[in-house]
Amino acid sequence: MLITSRTPRLLSAAFTGAVAAGLTLAVPAGPAAAATEELKAAAIDVGSGYYDEAGVAATPDGTEYIGLQDNTSDGIFGKTGHVALVRNNKLAKTITVTTNPIDASSAGGTVFFLGDGASKYTGKVVTVNGDTQTADIPITTFDPTAVAARSADLAYVVGEDWDVLSSGLDGWLLPVGSGATALPTERVMPRPEGIAIGKDGTLYVAGYASDDPNVPTGGELLAIAPNGTRTTVPLDGKPQAVAVGPDGTVWVTSDRPGAGVYDSYLYALQGSRISHIVHVPTSTGNLAVTPSGTVYGVGGLSRFAVRNATVVAQSNNFIYYRGIAVAPNGRVYTGSHNQGLMLLAADDATRPTFPGAPALSVRTGTVTATAAPVALTWKAADNHALAQVQATSPAKLTFGPTATVWNTTIRPGGNVVWSLTARDTWTNTATASVTRSAALVTEGSGHRSGTWRVVKGKDYLGGQVLTANGRNAALAWTVTGRSVGLTAVKGPTQGRALIYVDGHKITTVDLHASRTADRQVVWTRTWSTAGSHTVKIVVEGTAGRPNVATDGLTVIR
Repeated sequence: MLITSRTPRLLSAAFTGAVAAGLTLAVPAGPAAAATEELKAAAIDVGSGYYDEAGVAATPDGTEYIGLQDNTSDGIFGKTGHVALVRNNKLAKTITVTTNPIDASSAGGTVFFLGDGASKYTGKVVTVNGDTQTADIPITTFDPTAVAARSADLAYVVGEDWDVLSSGLDGWLLPVGSGATALPTERVMPRPEGIAIGKDGTLYVAGYASDDPNVPTGGELLAIAPNGTRTTVPLDGKPQAVAVGPDGTVWVTSDRPGAGVYDSYLYALQGSRISHIVHVPTSTGNLAVTPSGTVYGVGGLSRFAVRNATVVAQSNNFIYYRGIAVAPNGRVYTGSHNQGLMLLAADDATRPTFPGAPALSVRTGTVTATAAPVALTWKAADNHALAQVQATSPAKLTFGPTATVWNTTIRPGGNVVWSLTARDTWTNTATASVTRSAALVTEGSGHRSGTWRVVKGKDYLGGQVLTANGRNAALAWTVTGRSVGLTAVKGPTQGRALIYVDGHKITTVDLHASRTADRQVVWTRTWSTAGSHTVKIVVEGTAGRPNVATDGLTVIR
């Protein structure tokens, strides 16, 4: 799944004409990375023996409703269907309704189920309040395709009149419910497929004019304002579903012309301006937008999630999806063929956090004049799931979601900014940084007691080290910093040294090794804040290998 920019050469004549007429097309400059997370789904058992699960809605009391079509061998027209009520992700009750549902929408505590009528090319709307069917509204003049609820007593249905096929299709918008008194039935595009209602009461109808695969034009989004003003935005392909986000963005899916049934555009519109086009590999029949603005789509054998015009999750499998709804708690549900109600995900607008802020410390390793070994540590967390942590400074590097340390080096001298960005699986991000410097403190700057001698060599820092072999010979430095490391020579003749910090013995380090290794950080100490500390080493005088050779300290400030 990629975000793709579309040039006029690739768009239909109707679409490019709309752009030429003044509509603004602003799309990303190029492809983005593919989705990084599978859009997982958990099945909720709503019983067996049904032909299909279609039409999903949720009410403020936390109940999810899913339409269940009867599994009959002699057709579904004129038959009864069922509605499953799900609470706390468990089947609470199943009721019988007087239609086989194909779509659903809710407002307040009322759920409007659109279904088949008594014969082909007719339909019916039934309303459900709580666990009771409260209305049965036949639709006899056209074949309905979708329903959208405006209030607890008013919904709108769109569909097409197949009876006039020989002279061309007619599309209709029909108000239903007790609040529909005196509201007119209106003509819309010949093949209306999706309907949604904005917070301001604007009706949005998506559809197209032709089934001819050789004429893939005629798609459009029709907006009908509360005062009756109509605005039409031409769209490429065959628009299928429409949904309105919390910020007023209108999202429309449209099958791409000539690209097959599993290839679509997802349009984002602000008013009559197309702000983004996202490429999704499915024919999307249903859309929903969460309170945080994440767009979920299901259709065919696929499901996806889009956030900030970027595909953040997707899944393709052998489950047929129909219907989608967002519950008050932000969870997203869809119906699926013979699988029951599917819980897709919880809405996630929460940024990751850094409960453990980035911290830089000296680590063991080899020191050079231009690189001291350090470790950047952190702890990132997220309420849903982390996708990655990325270092952006002083170098770019990507870590997995469970990583907590970056072993690297720092150049002694000036300040260095260490920056991290944590990203969760829904593209929420958080940043944290720390600025630190490193200094190499020479062995010669320490205060000596006992006998120490200078040994020169090209492999030592500054060309020399201090070495002692007499018991209790000591070397002490007073430094200011947050982390310190002792640099020494390791080898077959090297013995043990006692380490004191601020007058207290901390540990004993053994410098013995089978092979000689110069400029080795052999011990480290880190504090939570910067301060002045005295580090002292005392020669133990280990039998048979009494030598201790030091090359100074590495200090992080």
